[in-house]
Amino acid sequence: MKIAIGFDLHNTIMHSNEAWIEAMVACSNECFREYITQKVYDKYSRLKLTTELGADYNEVLKQYHARVNVDDNMKSLLYSLKKNYPLYLISASYALKVYKDLAVWEGEKLFDEILTKECFDKASSSDWQRFLDGRDIDILVYIGNDVDEDIIKSRRVISLISGSFLDELKGMDLLVKRGEKI
Repeated sequence: MKIAIGFDLHNTIMHSNEAWIEAMVACSNECFREYITQKVYDKYSRLKLTTELGADYNEVLKQYHARVNVDDNMKSLLYSLKKNYPLYLISASYALKVYKDLAVWEGEKLFDEILTKECFDKASSSDWQRFLDGRDIDILVYIGNDVDEDIIKSRRVISLISGSFLDELKGMDLLVKRGEKI
């Protein structure tokens, strides 16, 4: 039986939201921090948000890349898993952004393959089926952070959601438990 491990990148392996927030605050004003934080965690368009703030998107992007960093626990996990399992990075982001973020810590070297928005749709059952069949993977353990994007509907995929990211959402009242009203 072939078992492989897959990972999402942003907010799973890399601290992306924090980097976006700090970049936007640096390019606008501290008084917008709460508004920026809410919008970033709500997955609001970074370009639209930058425009609303009256900031220069290219400068925000430059600041983001200067601030984004890897989660040390995830990095250690990747290094230890790499010894025994094939590792795949499967991201809903564009390749240019993914590779630039991985370059911060030479993360691209850890993955057997990197799939991005251009060649893989995380919401597509057929893309997942082709991916698993094409690599003869019987079981893929997929680690992500987003309950909407990273819970994969396949009997051959075991989805795990990062607990530390869920704690951040809970602390901002963005995580609703069963039985709670919105």
